[in-house]
Amino acid sequence: MVILGQNYQQRRRPVGPLILGALLLLVIGFLVFAYARGGEMPTHRVEKQIALPSAATSGSVTGPESELSEG
Repeated sequence: MVILGQNYQQRRRPVGPLILGALLLLVIGFLVFAYARGGEMPTHRVEKQIALPSAATSGSVTGPESELSEG
């Protein structure tokens, strides 16, 4: 004879190994991604020439800036 409510004694599957497996897959995926990017790349300093407006290169100072520098 089957007793009602007998299902509560069924053992659940442990979750620990599933979590460890998911973390392992995440770490392996990160390592594959990092390897595909080529690792650490050396950086080089890049110096760019900035084109200045013609008024700034002529050396003539006109406008409100000249009034402040005289005082």
